Amino acid sequence: MKNSIPRSSQPSQSQRPKPGYGKATPKKKDPYITGYKFSQPRREHFQYGYLTPFIEPDNLPPSPFKSGNAVFNDATLRQTLHMSLAFDRVRLQISNTFGGTDLTITAASLALPRTDKAGVNNIHIETLKPLTFSNGSPSITIPKGKTAYTDPLDFYHIAAQSTLSVSLYLKNGQSVVNQAAGGNAVLSGGLGPTLLSRYTRDGITQQGVKYLMIFEGVNDIGGSSTDASTQSSIGDRLISAFKQITSDAHKAGLITIGATITPFGGSGQSYSNPEREKTRVKVNKWILNSGGAFDKVVDFAAAVGNPGNVAQLANKYDGGDHLHPNVDGYITMANAFDMSIFK
Repeated sequence: MKNSIPRSSQPSQSQRPKPGYGKATPKKKDPYITGYKFSQPRREHFQYGYLTPFIEPDNLPPSPFKSGNAVFNDATLRQTLHMSLAFDRVRLQISNTFGGTDLTITAASLALPRTDKAGVNNIHIETLKPLTFSNGSPSITIPKGKTAYTDPLDFYHIAAQSTLSVSLYLKNGQSVVNQAAGGNAVLSGGLGPTLLSRYTRDGITQQGVKYLMIFEGVNDIGGSSTDASTQSSIGDRLISAFKQITSDAHKAGLITIGATITPFGGSGQSYSNPEREKTRVKVNKWILNSGGAFDKVVDFAAAVGNPGNVAQLANKYDGGDHLHPNVDGYITMANAFDMSIFK
């Protein structure tokens, strides 16, 4: 899809979605949309309903867009966003935090995908609405290292867990720079800004935030030397960092949730080492018995660990590298989370 973002127009009868999944009449004279979840109108302050993950070497766009000189020139990028909250009024934050150059967005729009599924490119064209910036401008240039918001848009009354389709048109092209910001660490090293350098921006000061969960530390332990002295220091520094973060979060009125570090032992896994395992156990013991630093805890390590060898993931949850869980492992971790925390 090139040249321009499609403009909203009255669809022909053949284009109109076919009934069969129920229907809803959103606002005013907007056409009905079928096969989609709608909620009752709610007028509240803005809260984040979707955030993008960091890009890392094992989670890159397809070729040729992961090459260093790839450019989206005179092209429209369409992405789907899975929204965790219900809403009827929306604005988007577009980040150029890790960009190597200024980012110029020529035009942008929002719509409902035809199947309410992530990753699809077809949309209900009659739901297409243009997004604007800076009180009505169709385009914006976001400086390197900065972020920008769209103007608020009155949209449909969308239920939680629905999917949106966002289109961004780049007339002059934009380089794709691999910042490799995954593999995060708390203290130093790792990929991307450390947790200590970003927890205020990415957690505490997020609009509408009530809870702060920390599930980090494995890359600090696994990325440090295996001698006993270094590992002892890493354990102490991780605990100190978690105390600092939770203290600041409590001052901001947030409820803090600590998650234990999952196992990484096993043949062929570079992190696997007895001294590193001691550090993991030490930090996890503190997380579970932190004396109030964390308001709540979730024991991910116990959920996916091997009962017969706590240094390793259970075989049924091992993603293959003895560090990352598989899909069943992540489902088990999700089920281990006590939802009563939010009551």
